[in-house]
Amino acid sequence: MLGHHEISLSYSDLQEMLAELQQQMDVNYRSEGDEISWSLEQPFVNWFSRSVHLRDDLNLSITEWDVKETFKLIVDAQLQPLVGFSFCVAGKFRSTVRGSETDLIAHAGETQSGWLQGEVKTISEVAAGQTVSLIQLSVNSRLLEALIEE
Repeated sequence: MLGHHEISLSYSDLQEMLAELQQQMDVNYRSEGDEISWSLEQPFVNWFSRSVHLRDDLNLSITEWDVKETFKLIVDAQLQPLVGFSFCVAGKFRSTVRGSETDLIAHAGETQSGWLQGEVKTISEVAAGQTVSLIQLSVNSRLLEALIEE
């Protein structure tokens, strides 16, 4: 039976778990050229991520969560100015961005975009019993400005 409690996981918690598991050889982590992929199996979620550096200031990420227990992912990061595009391929989740008046609710088949800069804090709530698949594209403002000028 799936758990009924929530698990909060910050981005730094995730990094620590990956580092610890990599030392124990329990995490599947691969870095090859401009591509990094890893998978993490935890009692509450099986997590797969693949990031590809397409060119300077342009990155593509594919993420899949096989969610066993409801959890919250808290990301608190300092970001260079960038435009982000997120395509929800499967599943659904809710995100709150500090400073925003409305929550972002992502459903399969929907696309979100946004401008991120400076200190960014998001809290994403992901319900148990689903698979969430995301494709995300991040474009640094320098590249965006250069492309617009061309």
